[in-house]
Amino acid sequence: MFCTVDDVQQMTGYTVDAPAIYRAQVIVESYVKRVEGEITDAVDLELLARATAFQAAYMANGADKVYEQVSALQVAQNGSLITNRSQDTDSPWVAPMTKIACKGLSWRKSRGVKVGKTIPRPRRTFLEWWYKV
Repeated sequence: MFCTVDDVQQMTGYTVDAPAIYRAQVIVESYVKRVEGEITDAVDLELLARATAFQAAYMANGADKVYEQVSALQVAQNGSLITNRSQDTDSPWVAPMTKIACKGLSWRKSRGVKVGKTIPRPRRTFLEWWYKV
């Protein structure tokens, strides 16, 4: 597992048991789309330990809220109006601090790609260009 019961207690102040940490880790692994065996980088493992601790603390006072919530932005009773979340579909299930911890993972960062000429050409002056020297 990414973290232990003591790690969750130290990081969040919540007391959870090992099965709760396992349930939180499964949610974190589903969120980041990688399982524990695939990750070798020490920084990624530390960030995932924090994310798992945050998720376990989020689920500590009732894991049912994670498994039974509806992804709705607005619900009205008498008029029967339900507005679904279109932008942030993982918000009721994944803790906000878990999302913050997962933003720093190596495979979730943006990568820049340089486009253009790969071999630089020497710059020519106007006269060299005009007379095609």
